[in-house]
This record gives sequence, structure tokens and C-alpha cells, in this order.
Amino acid sequence: MNSTHWLRRAIQDIVLSGDTPVNTSITNGDSDGDGMINLFDMVVLDSSFGSANAMADLDGSGLVNLFDYVIIDTNFGAQAD
Repeated sequence: MNSTHWLRRAIQDIVLSGDTPVNTSITNGDSDGDGMINLFDMVVLDSSFGSANAMADLDGSGLVNLFDYVIIDTNFGAQAD
């Protein structure tokens, strides 16, 4: 189980030399920490709406609100590597 609401991302087979930049991104929205963004994450937001639950506060505003639902909606169906 993850300890944050960000999905884990594995990066493999990278060879770096000199100042070669590596760009990657991680996906936000896993409010229940199970490595998937699905209906169970919506349940966590529903039960935490209006609170300061850090796992459900996906946008980091300090409050669980409609903007956190937008993050889940945008990333719905994503899974950790």
C-alpha cells in the first residue's frame, strides 16, 4: 500500500551520461493508497469532504473540496507501475 496519494512510477533501462536530463511525472488521485484510482478513492473523498484529511486533499489546499474530485476524475483508471 502506498503512503501518499501519488501513484508509484517505475523507470527502467535508463543510461545517463553527463548532464542528461530525465523527465517523468507521477499521477495524483490515489486517496485510499491501494495503487489504483477508482471508485474507492471517491468514497474516501465523500467521507472526508470539508475536512483536512491529507490523503483526500489531492490538490494540497488544506481542505477536501470539489477540486480534489476533478483530480480523481482526470486520472480515473490509472494504476501504479
